[in-house]
Amino acid sequence: GKADRIEMNPEGATIIDYKTGALPTQQEIKTGLAPQLPLLAMLAKMKIHQLAYWDLKNQEIRPLDDPESI
Repeated sequence: GKADRIEMNPEGATIIDYKTGALPTQQEIKTGLAPQLPLLAMLAKMKIHQLAYWDLKNQEIRPLDDPESI
């Protein structure tokens, strides 16, 4: 897959995945049932500051709790 959006800032990159349906839970992400953002972070050749889902239906951004723990 590819990142829907990457924002650069002094702390590193924020990778954002746009979602039109239900957002995955932290447990689904940690157990590998929703691997897209963690895989993108591993493949990125840059410092990652944050990983987040953008809920398009509710116009909300939900960051992952701790991207370095995934």
